[in-house]
Amino acid sequence: MEPVLDVYTANESLQLLWVHFKEPIAELKLTKEELKYLQLVIIDEWDTLTTQYKKQLVTQDKLDLLSIMSKGLPIFK
Repeated sequence: MEPVLDVYTANESLQLLWVHFKEPIAELKLTKEELKYLQLVIIDEWDTLTTQYKKQLVTQDKLDLLSIMSKGLPIFK
């Protein structure tokens, strides 16, 4: 099955990653490609992320977050 990569905003991408990693009850199963796509949207549209979403991240610095993502480390507090 091909991954479903749609156009998401940075906030929507962050919400999907939150559900995937922090709310296992929802049983959202994202492929590696979908996870990478959502992470790319967050970095690409960093300036459009609202403060309430940025506060959920381990860092509010775009380059730090990119480094954390590239190492496969958790991005949420």
